[in-house]
Amino acid sequence: NLWSGGLTSSISISMWERRTLLLFYICALSYFALSSAQLKFDVAPIRGGLRLTHNTDLLAILTFKIYDAVPFLHELRVLIDWTVTATSLNFFMWMKLEDAHHSLYKTTCDMKGRRELSPAQRRPLYEKALQGCLLLSALFLLIVGPIIYFSTFSMFLSPNPIISGSLHVTLSVQHPSGGKSFLELYRSDQAHVHDCLGRQAATKFAVQYPDHISNPDGFTVQDVQFPVDADSFWLVSTSLRSQVAQQMQDSASLSSLSFRYEFDGNASARAAIGSVVVPLDIQQSATFAQVLNASAPTTGITVQLVGAVAPDLIWESGGVLYSLGRPRTLEMSITSSTGTAFPQWQLAAPCALVEMAAPDFAQRRPHSPTIAPPLATQVATSRAQASCQAKAGRCSVSFRVASEKVTPNAGTVSSASSVGSLVGVYITVVYAIGKFLRMVFLDSSKKIPYDELEDTAMLLDMCNGIYLARRAGDLDKEYELYYELIRIYRSPELLVQVSRPRGGRPSLGASQALPAPLLTCPAQRTSGSACDANLSMLPSISTEGL
Repeated sequence: NLWSGGLTSSISISMWERRTLLLFYICALSYFALSSAQLKFDVAPIRGGLRLTHNTDLLAILTFKIYDAVPFLHELRVLIDWTVTATSLNFFMWMKLEDAHHSLYKTTCDMKGRRELSPAQRRPLYEKALQGCLLLSALFLLIVGPIIYFSTFSMFLSPNPIISGSLHVTLSVQHPSGGKSFLELYRSDQAHVHDCLGRQAATKFAVQYPDHISNPDGFTVQDVQFPVDADSFWLVSTSLRSQVAQQMQDSASLSSLSFRYEFDGNASARAAIGSVVVPLDIQQSATFAQVLNASAPTTGITVQLVGAVAPDLIWESGGVLYSLGRPRTLEMSITSSTGTAFPQWQLAAPCALVEMAAPDFAQRRPHSPTIAPPLATQVATSRAQASCQAKAGRCSVSFRVASEKVTPNAGTVSSASSVGSLVGVYITVVYAIGKFLRMVFLDSSKKIPYDELEDTAMLLDMCNGIYLARRAGDLDKEYELYYELIRIYRSPELLVQVSRPRGGRPSLGASQALPAPLLTCPAQRTSGSACDANLSMLPSISTEGL
């Protein structure tokens, strides 16, 4: 009926013309028919608690395990249910009931799995493979895997060749008062990075430094050369140069040159950094002061630095850069570039010293002649052609760097913190998983009375009775059944009696009969003992329980 403006009109709608209305009508009739059948045969819901515990098939078991493993999910569900439900149990009593119900469900699934095999039958091979072999493999990978992955014998190691480098030379003057002045003289990126002859160069490097390289296959040897001229002009104000020169002329001041070299690898996120401090004597300090004191930088003055830097370097996988070999002599001078009056510092090494050290290097030029003089002369000639400046009679500064193979993404942190963090994470993860595995089997013997229940039907029925009483609003019955369940759990003899297999189902034990001490009380006992009270309660539990 529709009402409009005080008039009532009737409109008929046929449900056969509307499928949605027809579907709703069929569902309503089905609901009423099923409800009538439940009332006729006295069929009512007999289960409560978590719906995942209503079935023991594989899908339900896996879903329950996932639910049980998710943190805070069970606690939040129970807390919400207790908050919005009228009950006579406090929150801790409710939690005990839920825990008992879940424990009984796990025991039911365990006993179902045990009954798939006959008593005393040998465990199948697939169970050994799925549980034993997989667990052993997982533990082996957990304990040994990280060690193998980050070791020098790992198959995941990748070469870490140098792709770029830089060299900085800074003049440092320490005042008698404790302060320091710094003045950068030379700065340049690499001019060339020459790859040596693979394993031959690495083997020669390992023979020369056996204490540092034990496996030549794990290293890449390269020759990194820096230009003689700095990358930029030396544009420093006259006042600053005069101030530093006066400080160097003070006999109480300590002057030194700091060499800082930096190399970037192809497989490392962080560069390897090394530094060497070369103290200056009185004569060298006076020479630098003469250059700095001039109104215009004096060209043609050369300072010789004996034993400045080592020719060979080792870049280990941990990010540490070691200097090896006898330190060589370097020369520093200042000059003006052709066509400009701007000064520029130069850093070079005498070619004679490089040629003397040439036998320590392997041949690096693929286009070198195959028929040549002896190896020492051949290598010296090749190196002189590659590095030396014929006009000046000086060679560019170069470093022979042996870089060790690294794991992928290595070097994301500094070497010291990298080792510390890796060791810390490894110990933490292994210890946490080890503690978790131990907790799974810890005190298993104390759980025998509650985990070894062959038939949990009666205990599950009692839990469901508590749920149904709560649903029906009968809080007195809920409270009474809860304490009846607690009383059974507190008595091991009652647990044995209520968990005996029923319905002709055989026992899982070797004997079909239970031991006598669990069925009868001792012969010598006093009247009214706890044993009499427990035994007298059994009939009421079996007949009146639910």
